Amino acid sequence: MTHWSIGKKLVVGFGSLVCMALVVGIVAWWAAAALSDRVHQLATVSGRALQQAADVRFLVADMKARERLVVIATAKQDKAVMTAEAQGIRDDYDRLRASIDALEHAAGLDPRVGERATRIAEAMRSWTAQWARTEQFAMALSALEAAESTDAGRVHSDEAAELARGIEEAVSERFGRDREAAASIYAMVRTAIAVSLLMAVVLSAAVGYSIRSISST
Repeated sequence: MTHWSIGKKLVVGFGSLVCMALVVGIVAWWAAAALSDRVHQLATVSGRALQQAADVRFLVADMKARERLVVIATAKQDKAVMTAEAQGIRDDYDRLRASIDALEHAAGLDPRVGERATRIAEAMRSWTAQWARTEQFAMALSALEAAESTDAGRVHSDEAAELARGIEEAVSERFGRDREAAASIYAMVRTAIAVSLLMAVVLSAAVGYSIRSISST
């Protein structure tokens, strides 16, 4: 560069600054898109799947608790409580079905999510079939048979709860990977900007020196 003309030095200097600005702009645009995708993944897909899996576990536990109350009410021959809790179970199941459907549609997040959601649906269908028998025994005020039927159905509800826990673990792993990816993108952008600024300062100093040389001649 020492043998270059002043004009050539200025052209190269300003051209380099323009190129640096373009590079920084492109990197910033790419990073913004990548971060937006990761944030969307974290805030909507992963976050929603975690919430839905937690809802499944809660609803399964609530249905099991209501089922026990039905058995207790059967032993006490309290049909009002039996009817209220049976309706509560039906309401819970409707909400549970909606959460399971949402998890099945989130299969793109992780194949394990869709597969386990399908198994939860199957387990809860088996539980529902058993619950229908439990309810029949309860309405006939057969407390012992209702209790035995409840125990038979618990195998399916326990399986559903365990599968929902597995979904939470799988989604948490994906959540952690997405968070690390977002942090890496952010760190890379900061590094790129810092390097660009340093190079811009060096180029500016070189251009300034060239201009000073022109002025002194």
